[in-house]
Parts: sequence; C-alpha cells; structure tokens
Amino acid sequence: MTIFHKENTPFSFSQLFLMGFVFSFFLFSCDSNKVFEQYIEVENSIWEKENIAKFQVDINDTTHLHNLYINIRNQGDYPYSNIYLFVTIQGPDGSQQKDTVNCVLADKRGKWLGKGIGDLWDLRLPYI
Repeated sequence: MTIFHKENTPFSFSQLFLMGFVFSFFLFSCDSNKVFEQYIEVENSIWEKENIAKFQVDINDTTHLHNLYINIRNQGDYPYSNIYLFVTIQGPDGSQQKDTVNCVLADKRGKWLGKGIGDLWDLRLPYI
C-alpha cells in the first residue's frame, strides 16, 4: 500500500473536518458502556503540528478493561490516504507511553474506509 505524508509542514485540514470536529477519542469499558468521549475543534481548518490535542481521562474503576478508539472524519477530496498521529499516554504515576499511529483512511485503490454520507467519511480505529 502506498502511504502519502507531507513532512515538516502544517497539516491542512480544510478537507478533514466537519463543523470544526477533526477527530475524537472514545473510551469504552468492555461491557460497551461509554466512559469518555471528546472531540477536538480545529480553527480555520488548519492543524499546525505545534497545536497539541490533549485529552484528560480519569479512570476511577481500574478493575475493568477499556477500549480506546480514534475517530476521524474526512471529506473525499482529502489528498492523502492516511494521517499520522503522535500519541503520548501519561499514567497517574507520571509514566509516559509514546506511540506513532498511522491512521489509514483509504485502501490501495483510493477507496475511503469507514462509513460515508455523500462526500464525508467517518472512520473508527481501535487504538488499545
């Protein structure tokens, strides 16, 4: 699969947003009850790499396993088949786990993945 990515430039998200929402994190417990949901708004449809999206999630019941999802919404004229997210998860003890997530948005033929309505596509990607 060919993956396209611009290096060292701001991500232009004019095609990757609807009503100011770019992506969200969802946290579900194993019994499918939603624990957390938050959307990130990107002003002027441009997400500079210096603008870090932060989510504060407090887990009180640590006896249950949780699933984490990244949701991305893009328009059909978004010029890339993927987007990279640099994720840092910080535990309550201050420990950090860093990860680079390659969110593949389209298959090798250029067909958008996820659910589409018109020219908008929503993709839910499991993270943990």
